[in-house]
Amino acid sequence: MQKWSTKSLLIINGVILLFILFNLASNEQPSYVYPEERDDSMYAEPLQVDITQLSENTILMVNNISYSDEYGKMTVLEYDEETNRFSTISDSHHVYDFVSDLGYLVD
Repeated sequence: MQKWSTKSLLIINGVILLFILFNLASNEQPSYVYPEERDDSMYAEPLQVDITQLSENTILMVNNISYSDEYGKMTVLEYDEETNRFSTISDSHHVYDFVSDLGYLVD
């Protein structure tokens, strides 16, 4: 069996590589699958209020998002069984800053 020279092997490998590249280039372009855009209506927003029940038909809502302009807003709602809705009894806005040195809240 005759030995192949390095130059001959490089030429053969080059021809094979060119054939493979030509085949890939002549085929249809590959199809890419991109993720679908997120439908925001399917995702719930994070809860922005703390809710506490004050009585059987009365609840207190306090906004707890610290970076919001509405932070500290307190709303008292009363449930009306006749209309099957909540109505606002009280609506106020308090901002509390915690002073760690003094250990109390400043209104």
